[in-house]
Amino acid sequence: MLSRKKERELPIVIRWLSLTLTALMLVLTLAACGNGDDDDSDPTATATTEVAASPTSTATTPPTGGQDVASPTTEPTEEPEPASPTAASTAPSRPIATPTPTTAPPTPTTTEGTGYSRLETAMLEALIQPEDLVGDWTQQAFGLMQEDTDDSDEICLQPSFPDRHLRMAGVETEYELEADVRAALLENIVMFPADTAVDAMAYAREASSCGTWTDSDGQTYTITPLDAETYGDESYTASIEYEFSGAPIYGEYNFIRVGGAIATVAFITLDDADPTEFRAIVGIAADRLIASGLGDPAAALQSALLVGDDIALVDDTNVWAVGDSIDPTDPERFAVCEAESFPDVLGSVIETGYELDGNDGEGPYAMHSIVQMLDGEGSLAMDFVRSELSCDSWTEEDANFELTETGDLDVGDDTYWLIVTITAIDGGDRAAQVGFGFTQIGDYISVVGLAAENSLDPELFGAMIALAAEKVSAVAP
Repeated sequence: MLSRKKERELPIVIRWLSLTLTALMLVLTLAACGNGDDDDSDPTATATTEVAASPTSTATTPPTGGQDVASPTTEPTEEPEPASPTAASTAPSRPIATPTPTTAPPTPTTTEGTGYSRLETAMLEALIQPEDLVGDWTQQAFGLMQEDTDDSDEICLQPSFPDRHLRMAGVETEYELEADVRAALLENIVMFPADTAVDAMAYAREASSCGTWTDSDGQTYTITPLDAETYGDESYTASIEYEFSGAPIYGEYNFIRVGGAIATVAFITLDDADPTEFRAIVGIAADRLIASGLGDPAAALQSALLVGDDIALVDDTNVWAVGDSIDPTDPERFAVCEAESFPDVLGSVIETGYELDGNDGEGPYAMHSIVQMLDGEGSLAMDFVRSELSCDSWTEEDANFELTETGDLDVGDDTYWLIVTITAIDGGDRAAQVGFGFTQIGDYISVVGLAAENSLDPELFGAMIALAAEKVSAVAP
């Protein structure tokens, strides 16, 4: 049993230890301001041989099937009238329920009034919950991770993880055990791009390999890597030992990576208490992280992509179904004016998207892609779109491309749309139109494409842009 003096000091000691160990964990991989939510995608089909086969394939040959259309030598397309997607005219005239694109999409939806994004909510649910613990555990904290601005408490006196600013979101919880054996338990979960998460784990191992170090207050710590059970895609465990007011302190921290998600689970005991029972909690945390699906970097954004039922709200003519996934590494997926797709140029965190086929593949055709940019880069991405996707015309292999019309739309933080008319370079009598709408919602860019032979439906185009913005707003923080 502890002395009464130690019993009186213990809550203060545990609280101090909790904050200290939290800071020690954060400097390795988890600390940083920044926000975001999550995506990635599956391979996409290669470019088809039809002009309007997909809005993701702009360099194509004329379609070989379907009815004849007007010759490009007389009037290749029907020039969009004022009904083309302008801020005042994109609401569909069809008598069906639809959002009005002349107003900004709603603020992000929350879960049970918490104010958290869907990604943050999923991460909070993946944390250790009170019902997971046996004994007199009291939850001391639960919510979003706070920014760590103290650089004086690094493990092994190492600098902070250099890419910690790429963190998309972070959550944490803390518990205190009041029993004969006193202990504190902490867990946080952060989302990184998958490659960054791998680097973070490697940095954690390297940065905590010094054996001992002494901080600026003269406190000496001993850190020891442990041969512990492996969880998730990879995990790393180490112990930290030191004394506080003459009492021996023992802690273990465990990094568990599943895809781009990293959970850090740490517990602290005093007076040489047996840590065995606390190690089982690490397995519970690992199971919750794996079951959450957070390891899939596209999980948070998949639910925000347009599906056939969404488009049916604004289109009572065509029947839509989800098609092939869009490859985020394909430089042609939003190619206009022979410019590279903007995420490749600026650098994005995550992208997910797929094509949508109308009428069982007979057309029209659409796509929806969501790109999460790095923190604060959403406006820069839109500036790039406006400056680079603004040429009058260009030619690629078998087709001529003319940027027929562009404009803005009062949707999201910023929306820029464009319509491209495509004609066969050999003078054939087929033509098509492809439209792209880029909407910025914070650090997210929603990209909607619509393609059709001859001319696309501008009202449907504008309505789809607004629908997509509403769905993305629901997951953006």
